[in-house]
Amino acid sequence: MISFEKIKCGASAELIAHKKNRIVSIILLGFAGLFYGFGTSMKRYGDPSGIAVFIYAVSLVCLFSACINAFKDMHDIPSADVQMSMPLNSMERYFSRLLTIFYIWLLPFLISAAFGFLMSVLISSVNPQGYYNSVQAASKLVGFNLRILLYYAETVLFVISATVICQCCVGSKAESRYMPVLVMAVINFLPMAVYYSIADKFVSVEYSTLRLLSNISSLYLIFYGDESAAEFIFLGVKCLIYLAVIGCGVLIYKKRDARSVGRPIVFTAFFEVVMGLSLLLFFTVAHSESGFSLTAMFFAWLGSIILRLIVSRKEFAFSKIFLWTGLYILYYAAFLLFMFVAFKTGGFGALYKVPDISDMREAKVSCVNVSVNASDGYYGHVKKYSMEKNVSPYLSKDMTSLEEFMEAVSDAAKQQSRIKGMFGWKMFGSDGVRAYRCYVTLTSENSRLYSVEFYIPASDISEFIDECNGFKADKSYA
Repeated sequence: MISFEKIKCGASAELIAHKKNRIVSIILLGFAGLFYGFGTSMKRYGDPSGIAVFIYAVSLVCLFSACINAFKDMHDIPSADVQMSMPLNSMERYFSRLLTIFYIWLLPFLISAAFGFLMSVLISSVNPQGYYNSVQAASKLVGFNLRILLYYAETVLFVISATVICQCCVGSKAESRYMPVLVMAVINFLPMAVYYSIADKFVSVEYSTLRLLSNISSLYLIFYGDESAAEFIFLGVKCLIYLAVIGCGVLIYKKRDARSVGRPIVFTAFFEVVMGLSLLLFFTVAHSESGFSLTAMFFAWLGSIILRLIVSRKEFAFSKIFLWTGLYILYYAAFLLFMFVAFKTGGFGALYKVPDISDMREAKVSCVNVSVNASDGYYGHVKKYSMEKNVSPYLSKDMTSLEEFMEAVSDAAKQQSRIKGMFGWKMFGSDGVRAYRCYVTLTSENSRLYSVEFYIPASDISEFIDECNGFKADKSYA
């Protein structure tokens, strides 16, 4: 049975050891709220105060420190002796640590945000120079403030969840500091790096949403102006995920006792996952920037070996270097396999997607542009074909020819995966590849709706150009 009174008493006692951090947080967040309230309301276009945003960002360092120090009993033997001698069970200790973080940083932040938002709305309603310069227009600033709060809350919960989970999985001071940084870097940058690497190497698709989410947008626009409903929902879901991770941290915390304090990595599987994802992030970035580099791969191997040496400490044996090297090779092989699957499937199918014909009609497509370039590796273009066709006068009649043409584009794009040597060229920069680079773009009122870049072999380029010419010569579009 959990005693909320014990949790509160445990947090109150813990606050005594974090007095300085709490004072610094209060000062920073107090000034941030003050600058936000006055600075944002004075902005002509309603942008947030740059100084306020900077101070709020700096205050996250205090939050990071609070999360580490609140769970100090996980990696500091004297603190563990004191905490585990208190009349609290493991769940009560865990939630008292979270309540300590709330007292140190979250409570001052909520007060700061409430003050800053309220002042920005009140001042903007009477400020003749501001963008929101009337009582009616100032109400729009409420939605703007809520949007800023949601973005910042998502960042705050992310920092707390990543740091707290790391504190529960490690047992020494060094790992309690660098492991959260690695975890946050991997979670933040790995999905983005993988997405852009695949999009740049194997897909190169741009597809603007042609249909609005009308069933959600009307409610969302009340609070968030012209921002997309999907963005709001995505941030809300992320916040719920981080809260769930924080809550589930107690399951790990309960498995810790005094015997694990001082051990570098209490849960080695956790360290291995972080190490593997960190190497995958490095491989992705390295291949995206300059292709395969033996020097970069060597330094990645050396860095992983040094990090494992630091973690192993007294348990080190030279024979483990061969094991760690084998794991490094395994992670690199997994990376290449993942990229090869992404290549063969055209970015997991993204390359082959084309807009629905009904979407193109609703978006009033005005022009289809096709450009085909013959290239040979690094040596530039040696042949070019291009076609541009205005189709806007005929959209109200028959869309069959355009639909058939887009299907032909999709079929031609799929042939990318059959080009001999293309994967090696894309991943390692090898020469000797000769292929046709094709661009197809749909535009509407000078804005790009859909764009795809792909490669097809020389043996099939004539057929593709015939398809383009057939569309160009179609009577319904003449």
